[in-house]
Amino acid sequence: MQQDVTLQSLIDTHEQPFAVLDQEGQLVAVNRAWEGCFGYRADDVIGQLFAPLYFADDVEAAELRRSFQAEVMRHLTPASRLFVQRDAHGDEMTVRVRAYPLTDLNGQLFLGEIMLPLSAETGHTDSVKMVGKSPLFAKAVSQLQKVAGSETPILIEGETGTGKELAAAFVHAHSSRRAGPFVTVDCTVLNEDLFESELFGHERGAFTGSVGTRKGLFEIADGGTLFMDELGEMPLAMQSKLLRALESGTFRRVGSNKTQRSDVRLVSATNRSLSGCVSKGDFRQDLFYRVAVFTLTLPPLRDRDGDLLILAATLLKSINRTAGLEYSITPQALQRLAMHPFPGNVRELKNILQLAAALCDGDRIDACDIQIGPTAQHGLIDSVCEAELMEQATGYADEDRPALEALESDYVAGLLAKHNGSRAEVAEKMGISERTLYRKLKRYGLN
Repeated sequence: MQQDVTLQSLIDTHEQPFAVLDQEGQLVAVNRAWEGCFGYRADDVIGQLFAPLYFADDVEAAELRRSFQAEVMRHLTPASRLFVQRDAHGDEMTVRVRAYPLTDLNGQLFLGEIMLPLSAETGHTDSVKMVGKSPLFAKAVSQLQKVAGSETPILIEGETGTGKELAAAFVHAHSSRRAGPFVTVDCTVLNEDLFESELFGHERGAFTGSVGTRKGLFEIADGGTLFMDELGEMPLAMQSKLLRALESGTFRRVGSNKTQRSDVRLVSATNRSLSGCVSKGDFRQDLFYRVAVFTLTLPPLRDRDGDLLILAATLLKSINRTAGLEYSITPQALQRLAMHPFPGNVRELKNILQLAAALCDGDRIDACDIQIGPTAQHGLIDSVCEAELMEQATGYADEDRPALEALESDYVAGLLAKHNGSRAEVAEKMGISERTLYRKLKRYGLN
């Protein structure tokens, strides 16, 4: 089917291993990065159940992964967790799995999994580059270079999609710890039940589902850099535990009485104003002073004069390298990009180019391939793109979101009343898919 071909083209533009599974746990599609990471050929695994491939005869580990997948599908929200799984040679690896609910044109539910082995996170960072020449961006890069050589904790602020994780990796690559691990902690998915086991590890049998002994991210980052992404999302109950570990450099795995040490350099990021969170009582003041010794704000793409074309060319080269093709882009397509304000910043630009590469005829991206905002429905293709965009939120500052969401909620409610509750008519009026409308209705309690 054309949709399947285009879906394959789209996921092949992803640099990280990406797999799509159906509700039975069978692999529907995998990209080239997945093949390279796990050592299987796509033709040999499509249609097979994931469990025997990832876990062989480890029933407990397979069931834990199934429960995680079922939770994502049930709540229709992304989630992230560490798992130990095997490759085609039977070798074990610790993998950070980010799972997303996906839906095709018929409303059938699938699961997308982006898998990043920790060995990839802790590998070489010599190639990390900050791309751009605008004065605001160049000043930020210069400041990062100066502070990278110290052990000073760094807080990177900025809108979603501005490249905060890349900036953290840049700091690591220019530090004395560059030969050590660079480990990311996604604070948006660390609930109270998972926090200690993910960050500090656990012993076998410490709690239900704790299969074997596992190192936590704090231990894995020993001798390197620990990057706390979206630190502002961490609930208060967990902040004291993090502060204690940062101040003492010690921790204990869940289920163990043995105190261990870990030497990490801390870099944090947030799209919130942490000082504002402190004032509201949502973030501990002592932890704020611990993580924000040096604070830097990355500028949004709309304020980076002249960087759009440089970034588009760089991202397209990356897509070409990953997909093994040679896409080019027309001046008309670039002009269409230049007219967009990019509330999702660099990440939004990357997603737009990935979709354009998947949908264009041949290897030439034209203006008609640049789909911005509401687009025609492409089933799973749309859904895979949405999975990444879900992480971007709106790109607006925190204080603007409630007002914007209230405005949209009132607008949607008005349309529902006008069209007698017809979701199809409301979606058509708004220029969005019914799937996207359903998510908005659920978010605003308008079901």
